Amino acid sequence: PTLAQQLRDLAARAERFGREQALAVAGQLAAALDAAHAAGIIHRDVKPSNAIWSERGALVLTDFGIAKNTQLATDYTQTGMVIGTPDYLSPEQASNRPLTPSSDIYSLGVLLYELLAGAPPFRGDTALAVALSHMQDAPPPLRASRPDLPLAAERVVDRALAKDPAQRFSSAGAFAAALARAWPAGG
Repeated sequence: PTLAQQLRDLAARAERFGREQALAVAGQLAAALDAAHAAGIIHRDVKPSNAIWSERGALVLTDFGIAKNTQLATDYTQTGMVIGTPDYLSPEQASNRPLTPSSDIYSLGVLLYELLAGAPPFRGDTALAVALSHMQDAPPPLRASRPDLPLAAERVVDRALAKDPAQRFSSAGAFAAALARAWPAGG
């Protein structure tokens, strides 16, 4: 089953991911992204339907079909073409600027926002409207839909969602570790 299916199942029961589950998802996807980034791969489509639970209960990041290998001189996408799923696009993807591993960290931030809030931070009637929100709008306060979340944890997710890639975490693992520190057990 995918993480997207689990989100739908939880939503049908009016439930959300708890602290332990959310931190486990963050840690496992961050480790997968850090491994990809170390190999020069930018995923470009981090989203719940591309995260699948293995038989052993581990979360596996899948679908590297539109991934970019930064170690190759050849670019197989057209200039001016936006690649990715609108709800999870980084601002630089939406505006067709050069991508870095930070782009995947933004998308992981969107995914975690959705896990915690029950919906992605930006919605719109069209893909363009959603893309513009990623480029221009601040995400709605996470604690408005998740009041049990510590303010420090909300700030960690907000940092992952920074419009400027230089303001995001240096790695997906650093993001997951910061979230775990900001959301201690019983906190």
